[in-house]
Amino acid sequence: MRFLLIKADVFLISLLLSADPVFSQGKFELAGGFGSPEMVVLKIRYGKNVQIGASQGIGVFSMFSQSQIINGPTMSEIYYHFSGKSRFTEQKPWYLFGSAGYWFGINIFLCCPRIGRSFNLSENTGINIDLGAQIALDKEFLASNHSPVSPSESICYFFSPRKSPMTVSD
Repeated sequence: MRFLLIKADVFLISLLLSADPVFSQGKFELAGGFGSPEMVVLKIRYGKNVQIGASQGIGVFSMFSQSQIINGPTMSEIYYHFSGKSRFTEQKPWYLFGSAGYWFGINIFLCCPRIGRSFNLSENTGINIDLGAQIALDKEFLASNHSPVSPSESICYFFSPRKSPMTVSD
């Protein structure tokens, strides 16, 4: 299962890098932040008003295992920016967010639909805040009387080199 997920992520990233090589500057975003289920997370996204990307939770103390450091989930993500205007960019600040992935440390498949907003601090930086649901899917959890749905949220600082550092003037 882990090999299949890694293979899918490599394919997705390869597709992203080859999709638009001439105009790719300014379409990548790097982000880092905190959230649930991600814990501490690093993200990479590609696109403008529709973005696809991947995220990896970084090892921290887990609430599921006592005194043990484990990695967070590995997720594939899609963002759809649909409404609003920003003073700094053409990208719409309100977005729908969907992610799916696997948490190898505790063997759970996760889906996380959310809605969020980008707060641009400049042309290249900003903060994303989103809120939604986390749906955990594993046999033991679904067999218990607990609901597989719980709250999900994140706050991330992002950087996107939207403006080229070298411009040609007439």
